[in-house]
Amino acid sequence: MNARTTAIAAFKDAIAPLGGTIKNQNDTPQRAYCRAVLPVTEEVRPKDLLKPGIAIRASGLAIHITPYVFREICGNGAIWAHSSAAISLTVTEDTTDLAIEDFVDASTKLAASEETIAACLEEVRTAIGTKVDVRRLLLSTPSIGILDSDLHLVVALELARQPEATTRYDAMNVVTAIAREIQDPEIKWKLESIGASLLIGAEAKMTPPESRRAAALSF
Repeated sequence: MNARTTAIAAFKDAIAPLGGTIKNQNDTPQRAYCRAVLPVTEEVRPKDLLKPGIAIRASGLAIHITPYVFREICGNGAIWAHSSAAISLTVTEDTTDLAIEDFVDASTKLAASEETIAACLEEVRTAIGTKVDVRRLLLSTPSIGILDSDLHLVVALELARQPEATTRYDAMNVVTAIAREIQDPEIKWKLESIGASLLIGAEAKMTPPESRRAAALSF
């Protein structure tokens, strides 16, 4: 069994006792992607229901597990790659299946913890009340630059069409709505990550993978 297959199987085993449900799964020759939601629903404003969850992206080189939030009203999803509970494992020729399984189990539990969920939802609630200048938002979010020029233009135009009262939460949903229609799972992952990063108003400083791996395994 290769690292990608081992990781996805371990992920499904880890979310089952948490009451998690697989929302979607995409597999390519290079990577596998899977998102799950937990049996928790939070109303962040009237009739706007969010379901916290966990997402995994696995290849033969690395495994990433992050908190994930699904918005029921529109079917958008966002990936909290900037969260302290977003954990990465570098896969080498010495990485065993057992090490992958232990990593996935521990980091899935961390991403699904009450503390992690509370932190993600607090960012959402703060963003709902925070207005934003769209031009400054685009300039202050370097990760948007990872998109190809055509998609970058789509994101910029969609954000620019928003009314003056645009909030950070609105901006996130503009980007995740674009992601919802994207078929390429890697681009979708990037857009969903960018969407969540717009909530906090600055480019997230990512902790080195090995440091976050240690945090996960000590959970």
